[in-house]
Amino acid sequence: MSARKELAEARMRRGWSQEDLATELGVRRSTVSEWERGVKSPYPTHVKALCELYGMNAEELGLTYKDTTSTLIVQEASIEDIINQCASGIDTCRTLGTEGGHSGIINATAILGTYIPILKTLLPTQKHHSIAAQLSKVFQLKQGNAYHLESTSQSLAYAQEAVRYARLSENNTDLVIALHELASVYEWPLPGFTPRQRHKSALDTVDEAVHIQESKRSNVDHQVRAWIYIGQAKFRALNGLKQDAYTSIGKANEVRQSGEFAGLYFNAANLMRQAAIAHSYLGEQPKAVANFLATLDINDDNVKPAMTMPDRFHVSLLSEVTYSSLRLPQLKKDKDLTIKLWKASLAKALQLKATTYYNEATQLLSTMEAIWPDDAEVTDLRDLLVPWQ
Repeated sequence: MSARKELAEARMRRGWSQEDLATELGVRRSTVSEWERGVKSPYPTHVKALCELYGMNAEELGLTYKDTTSTLIVQEASIEDIINQCASGIDTCRTLGTEGGHSGIINATAILGTYIPILKTLLPTQKHHSIAAQLSKVFQLKQGNAYHLESTSQSLAYAQEAVRYARLSENNTDLVIALHELASVYEWPLPGFTPRQRHKSALDTVDEAVHIQESKRSNVDHQVRAWIYIGQAKFRALNGLKQDAYTSIGKANEVRQSGEFAGLYFNAANLMRQAAIAHSYLGEQPKAVANFLATLDINDDNVKPAMTMPDRFHVSLLSEVTYSSLRLPQLKKDKDLTIKLWKASLAKALQLKATTYYNEATQLLSTMEAIWPDDAEVTDLRDLLVPWQ
């Protein structure tokens, strides 16, 4: 491995010695030297810390795909140490993927791939439940990243693997989350599936998650329960089960009001977003649009979030509310609002280099052109559809 000149130069620009950096990061000076000489690679937690200290991304520091891998040698560490190191790295990847924009998603995906062979090697050991749980988390994160970088088909494959390992973990919370995320993939167009098949698969999958969390022996975390119920509401609505959908929304709200919610999936903004999607599937577009807009600052030029949410949820929400605005009754359609939402959605997709959402913006524009034919303001929007290189 060649020396990382960029990494050493970034340190020297700060006026730090290798000893200074080692003290800052809580490692040995020899470790910093090995990183800069290319002898060893930083763990993902240290990659993130270096990026934050220097105000640079991993690529600018010379920490490319192969350099951001975790060098975990089974012979030199206990199995429990390796599991803990992987768990720490996976948490870092979750942060990179949700807060680091497009480059963060790429780096997180690359790093996650290095954990799979390590964890699979350890799977036959006595720690197999813990290892399977970590593998499930890896594939769930890869599933989410695949929406942006790969395809819905690849996302489905990752989601299925996440469920398989969650079953092996024998942890009900891990399993219901993995099932919910698998159900969510079926919302998207998938080669080889008709819409009816996808919708039924989504409902069957989330119903299994609900059954697990309502079983007598269930120990599913409080926050997760609301997430699963709102997912059931959404997929019941998708299958035309209106009253059942309202029942699930009620259960989700009941759980939500009995405790605090935080985290990637279980925050208040995302629960409100999922409820809005359920109303949209029920054909209640005015209510859906109102609920969507309650989480956004519509007076801002870029329609920024009005509530705390990661970028990946923001781009999803913008696309979803644009879709709902187009499905409003003809007399309630607002061309100016729809254009503003569409522009914000496209800008966010371009910023994140999110292929799925860029393609969705293209499809939404075709719908807008059909609704407002020969409208110059709408027609001119096509000039904005310039994909990234």
